[in-house]
Amino acid sequence: MDRRDAATESVSPRRWRGSLPRGFVPLIVAVVLLLAATGGLALSLVLNQRSAEQDRTVLQGAGLTRTLADAAQRQIDVADLLLQFAAAEASDRISRGLTPSDAVVALLTDRIAAMPQVDAVHVYDERGRFWFAVGEGSMPLEIGWHPDFQRHRDGAVQQIVAAQLAGDPRVWLSRRISRNDGSFAGVLISTLRIDLRALLDPGYSPLSVATLALVHDEGRLITGWPQPRAVQLAGLLGFISGLQGYSATEAEPLYWARLNELPITLLLQLEPLPADSAWRRAAVGFGILFGIVMLGAIAAVWGTWRQLRRRIATESLLRGLMDNPPLVMTLQDPQGRYLMVNRHFAQQFRRTEEDLAGRFANEIFPPELAARLTQQVEETVRAGSPQTYDMRIPDIKGELRDYMLVRFPIYDQDGTLLAVGSIATEITERKRLEAALREQAEVRERLAENYARQREVAETANRAKSEFLAHMSHELRTPLNAIIGFADMIAGRMLGPQSAKYFEYAEDISGSAHHLLGVINDILDVSKIESGRFELELREHDPHDLVDDSLRLVRGRAREAKLQVVNALPEDLPPMLVDARAVKQILINLLGNAVKFTPGGGSVTVEGRLTDDGGLAFTVADTGIGIAEENLERVFEPFWQADAGIRRSEGSGLGLNICRKLIDLHGGSISVASTLQQGTRVTVSFPPNCLLKPAQA
Repeated sequence: MDRRDAATESVSPRRWRGSLPRGFVPLIVAVVLLLAATGGLALSLVLNQRSAEQDRTVLQGAGLTRTLADAAQRQIDVADLLLQFAAAEASDRISRGLTPSDAVVALLTDRIAAMPQVDAVHVYDERGRFWFAVGEGSMPLEIGWHPDFQRHRDGAVQQIVAAQLAGDPRVWLSRRISRNDGSFAGVLISTLRIDLRALLDPGYSPLSVATLALVHDEGRLITGWPQPRAVQLAGLLGFISGLQGYSATEAEPLYWARLNELPITLLLQLEPLPADSAWRRAAVGFGILFGIVMLGAIAAVWGTWRQLRRRIATESLLRGLMDNPPLVMTLQDPQGRYLMVNRHFAQQFRRTEEDLAGRFANEIFPPELAARLTQQVEETVRAGSPQTYDMRIPDIKGELRDYMLVRFPIYDQDGTLLAVGSIATEITERKRLEAALREQAEVRERLAENYARQREVAETANRAKSEFLAHMSHELRTPLNAIIGFADMIAGRMLGPQSAKYFEYAEDISGSAHHLLGVINDILDVSKIESGRFELELREHDPHDLVDDSLRLVRGRAREAKLQVVNALPEDLPPMLVDARAVKQILINLLGNAVKFTPGGGSVTVEGRLTDDGGLAFTVADTGIGIAEENLERVFEPFWQADAGIRRSEGSGLGLNICRKLIDLHGGSISVASTLQQGTRVTVSFPPNCLLKPAQA
């Protein structure tokens, strides 16, 4: 035992002397279970390897059988394509009573030469008489009596049969010859020799093939290798079923596979399987590995024993360091589980230190507090540096206490994160002082903000008052000066007792008075709307009447300005439920502006339409001077007027502002679209509830 171990043993608690440390017995049990599981796993792997080798052999045998069957199938299919070609040619020539074409015979001869599996091709007419043949071993025989020929006559398109003579490795593949009208014209017969030995590629599979046999469903052996064993294998055809399968012992595995759509089955028998020694070698290897694991486990248990005793001593030192300072201290793993807590932390929540160790925050605290503590641990782990937090936690009496919490990561000498520590200091009194100071500062700030708002309101009101007075002083003084001046001239008979000019001055006085009245009415209307004293009188009105009444009041000014006024309202507009005075005021303001800002020779048009949402929209369009795009939003501001060089009269600047307020009272909207020197379109939209349905009308 080295000096450090001796020091550690000297501070170990007495309660552990002469007994096993806590957690050591479960460790021993876990090691034993691990060794048992390892041994069971090794045995299972050996057995699985043995089963896997057997399954692999079965899969390889089945795959080889299917491959050979497909190869034989391809040879038969190639020969059948040759017969289909010959059948087409023969059908045409037989139908016309011609002899075989030399070109066809030569082509068939060349193709047979390229097909080692085909011996000869015979062609017979509808009575079974020999017509012609190509290839080796051809014989001119009559076959009209043969049952297979009769089956072709009855409608069979293709037949394949084995040779009738024992030991004859040929297959007779026949195909019906049909005329264009589908009637029977004859039969083509091809003799095939399928060499299974040639089909078997030694490099394809590591399996050793003992016997191959191609057997007709009638039980006759077509061909096989080697011949004596193939004959015995053909006798097993009655014991198999299905398109493909496997049935054998380990000594003599047997596989079969049927050729697609043909009454022929390929049988394959492998050599007896070699002695299965691979899994035994694996068993020996696993045994050696298991012994090494056992020795390693014993060494690990011994090392753990020493580490546990050192850990006990270290915990004792750490416990003394944590419990004595008047601080709340904890130690958590990177996942947030409490490893250690000091007695101040345990007293805070009326729990024992042993009860709190090993628990997560959500097992100790209310959900909201637990979530905050867990988040702090995660933030400290991500940051990799100390983090400071202000926390409010209830004490034993349930009163909330403020703490300044410092969390810090703890790393080992390799830089691996071991734990997250925390130290909390109570700062309740300091928080109370800070809160009082902050409250006083907030009061002062609110007073300052209130003073600033009141000052801003006063300045805004003062600016509005100054702007209003400046604008109204001009608007009111101009017509009043005209009224007073012309009235004084008439009263003083300055142009004689009966001058005709007096009538013109009287008209000027009347016009100025009406203008002055309009300005005053606009101001009063704005005042009533903004004060909430303007109430709508909603009644049923025909939109055509509203537009006609409005046009009647502006047609005189339009004639004087040499403008064309067009009423383009559709005839089928439904009646409206609106305040007639307000709607007329809107239309008159819009029409007045259109007349005012449209040069002579232009036009003013009133349009109407039903909107997509079921409402109704009026549009006043003119061909006037237009409005600049940057001023489109300002046209609704009170007292604002664009600089227009051809304007013939002044206004209050409240017309469009009043229009917006009146349409807002109806729940609608107003919009302006304009292009300089081309004209302006102002659209007033009323919502669907301002229209009466046909049933209501």
